[in-house]
Amino acid sequence: MADDNQTPVAETAMQKTLRGLVGETLADGADASESMVTAELLDAWLEASGNNLNKAALLGWQFKLAHWANLVTVIDGASTRQFSDLMGHAQDMIGYYTDLTSGAARSRRTRVGKIVR
Repeated sequence: MADDNQTPVAETAMQKTLRGLVGETLADGADASESMVTAELLDAWLEASGNNLNKAALLGWQFKLAHWANLVTVIDGASTRQFSDLMGHAQDMIGYYTDLTSGAARSRRTRVGKIVR
């Protein structure tokens, strides 16, 4: 967007699909300014991946992991915010998209990663 008075440009179908793959779907009536993922980032990931949605989603999840790397679990009185769980989720998604884009099969056995009491 060149200046603040311009009407936002509607996202392309590829941008909307990629936004969904990285878990950043916008609510009805919302614009990209309410998301950590801008249209410019979506375009950069699509370009870097040769318009391969799975490779672009891998880049998106790597971006989100880097963004969340410094977040920690916060305990404030009786409430707890498990921000560190965001990293685990991003790592799982990176593994998923790495498998899709590389053709390598990972073990799919059930594992208990964390026991929360």
